[in-house]
Amino acid sequence: MPSFSKNTKGLIYRLYNSGVADKVVSLIDESGRKVSALAKGVKKQNSKKAYSIEIGNFVKMSLLQGYSTPIVTEAILINEFQLWKHDLKTITSLQFLCEIIDNFTFEENIDSSVFDIFYEVLNSKPEKLTLTLSYFILKLLNTTGNLPEINFYVNTGEPIAVGEGYFSEATIGYVTRDISSQNNKVNPLIYKSQRFILGTTLNNVTKLDLNTELENAMFRMHLSWLNQVLGKKLKSLDILLKVI
Repeated sequence: MPSFSKNTKGLIYRLYNSGVADKVVSLIDESGRKVSALAKGVKKQNSKKAYSIEIGNFVKMSLLQGYSTPIVTEAILINEFQLWKHDLKTITSLQFLCEIIDNFTFEENIDSSVFDIFYEVLNSKPEKLTLTLSYFILKLLNTTGNLPEINFYVNTGEPIAVGEGYFSEATIGYVTRDISSQNNKVNPLIYKSQRFILGTTLNNVTKLDLNTELENAMFRMHLSWLNQVLGKKLKSLDILLKVI
């Protein structure tokens, strides 16, 4: 197969070593598709591509096609989102975001809304991290079709009565009291916040006036839903919960 060059722009969410000097780069392009490429020599000290090829970076790449894995011939940094690489909290949060994206991005799947959500979060100031991560998870579950209609009980299909939504660790969405084995009644402010999140932008969500206890409770609920969708707990989660 003859080789040819192709340009792509995207957000890098995964890097892993390949041999002594190379790395395989995974990015989500603007259409929401996974693109993997080999960055040869990027681990060398004199590599011109090393600065651009880091997780969380928005880059433009020239890829040489015609190989089993395309080869990066040029990488131009567009935005490194430096605020997400400021300290342990933001770096761990960035790793968490990237790990989630790794589980929702596929070469054969095109969904620009996944890219848009990821870009929106990285392009924001990570000031309210717990609320921002809650936003990211809920929006991503919704846009990928993994979130049921939260205005209705998932076990009956009936509209949720005000103040009568219950959380079950075995279910994504709200259930009635008799189905929730632990009778985990959800604070109505969380329910209202979730509805608000699904219909607005991150900039508006960060203005929500929730206390720390409610923010944490909503975040852990979203984590439970995410874990159920993935069927596993993300590797970065334990560290994240210790630092935020």
